Amino acid sequence: WVRTEDKVRCRGASVSKARWPAPVAMTTRCLLLVALSALASADEEKPYEVPTSIDGAFFFEPFINTERWVRTEDENYQGELQLQSYGVFRGKAELPDALPADQGLELSSAARKHGISTVFAEPLRTKGVGLVVQFELLLKQPLQCGGAYLKLLSADEAVPPAALNGDTAYTLMFGPDKCGAVHKTHFILRHKSPVDGAIKECHLVGETAAPPLSDKKPHLYTAVITSESEVKILVDGKEVRSASLLDETAFSAPINPPKKVDDPDDSKPADWVDEGGAEYHTSRVPNPVWVQSHGWCGSRSTAGART
Repeated sequence: WVRTEDKVRCRGASVSKARWPAPVAMTTRCLLLVALSALASADEEKPYEVPTSIDGAFFFEPFINTERWVRTEDENYQGELQLQSYGVFRGKAELPDALPADQGLELSSAARKHGISTVFAEPLRTKGVGLVVQFELLLKQPLQCGGAYLKLLSADEAVPPAALNGDTAYTLMFGPDKCGAVHKTHFILRHKSPVDGAIKECHLVGETAAPPLSDKKPHLYTAVITSESEVKILVDGKEVRSASLLDETAFSAPINPPKKVDDPDDSKPADWVDEGGAEYHTSRVPNPVWVQSHGWCGSRSTAGART
């Protein structure tokens, strides 16, 4: 879903079930092919053909058309969406090096929310193989205050794509954000506790670098969750952040329950004196509901975008 005052573009969204670093190797090969093509003579060059699939990708969207995407009918999401050439903005060619056949989904209405989503052909199961989520974004106008996120929505047959709105449950939200002086790349997991079923949003804390907002160049955002419960964030193929899902301090709320908790049977002695900074600290004991996890939760089957 979308709320922004700026024109943005989102191209080539993909979701892969693959062991790292296969997606980076694949991107490198594509760049190599482009470089070799540039060295060929004009007579040998062939018109660019938009790829319709990527080997190993569970889901790939080149935005040749929007046939499998459904616009929300929510009354608060009335922004116009259209396919547009990568190099054109307001009818003028602004990126002379853009490939003529290359296009993406453009958000065309200022100060309006936009919403569009699709359903995967089959459930996405990541246990034991990890997950790679990648999308390319071009800001045709600088982002003043807002986000450009890609969301993987949580599977729920009771919520059809046409009912998409800001309250629709999601599993992962990932992408750049700008608000005031803060400019970073967000990574947020909406996690269901394996113990009590409570759902919480777990934000990756700390600074995660994001590319310039006003260079009018496309940038590639990649989030990797490995089968060893590691998170890696890449921008334009370069790693800018990594963390462990099992690190209690890496997220705003821990993914798993803490290993130790305050001892419920421990209390401050009646004759304890707090003078002189001698504060009483409750002893810590092993948490009886702690669950050792070797992966992140989820079999999810829908995708959406907030840009």
